[in-house]
Amino acid sequence: MALPQLTKKQIEKTLAEYCDSRVPKHIRHQLRLEFAFRGNTVSIYEVRPVWDDPTRFTEGPVAQFRFDPKSKTWTLYW
Repeated sequence: MALPQLTKKQIEKTLAEYCDSRVPKHIRHQLRLEFAFRGNTVSIYEVRPVWDDPTRFTEGPVAQFRFDPKSKTWTLYW
């Protein structure tokens, strides 16, 4: 069962504000926080330039939230 649309929109708004507030504007060309949905899971990851080729970027996991529709609870993995 996928997340309800309203819930997904609320999460998108909250996480967009969170990711935006965590990285100072003057270093966003070097580091960004982004998130992605997959089913009942929302993953936050950091995006950085590859150290030896700044035209390429690498992604690293930061945290993951999983929603359990039966208990209607979220679990945080970090």
